[in-house]
Amino acid sequence: MKIIKDLKLDLDKEEILRYQGYSRNKVKEPNQNILRITEEEINRGYSLFKPQGIYSLIRIKGSALEGRINLESGLIFRFAKSIIKQLKGASHLLVGVVTIGDLLEKKVSELFSQGEYPRALALDAVGTVAVEDFSRKVRKLARQEVIEQGFKTSRHFSPVIVAGRCLNKKLSLKVFLQIISE
Repeated sequence: MKIIKDLKLDLDKEEILRYQGYSRNKVKEPNQNILRITEEEINRGYSLFKPQGIYSLIRIKGSALEGRINLESGLIFRFAKSIIKQLKGASHLLVGVVTIGDLLEKKVSELFSQGEYPRALALDAVGTVAVEDFSRKVRKLARQEVIEQGFKTSRHFSPVIVAGRCLNKKLSLKVFLQIISE
């Protein structure tokens, strides 16, 4: 099991604006006020991130009926039949979880409660882009590691993105899985 902390996050301003409803494909351009607020919240976001990720390569013991995969660690995953078909021939699952911590979520809630809606929406978009960027970087590290061990990898999939309560903390989490074969 590997724990990853403190990777530098790269935030794409265009992607943050897209999460706020502005994109190159839409006619409406963000006004100068929105652009200024977005830039300020990007800067604030960097001070609020506490990125942490964990991943592990786990051997598949077998699959059972009804979409269950039994892992050597004792974990059991349930998947849709379409995913089970993709797992045919797989020897391992690369399982990972990443978070940027709870400080940003707390600040978003605070901004909403103060009626600072544009700032709250901008900071929330910053968090979404940050957790995606961190997830991408952790997946890349994990994939490099398993390839160096002689395994082949599939594309990743994220069966769940959790934004809610986890162990009595409000966190932005992203879970990712990758199918591994020998």
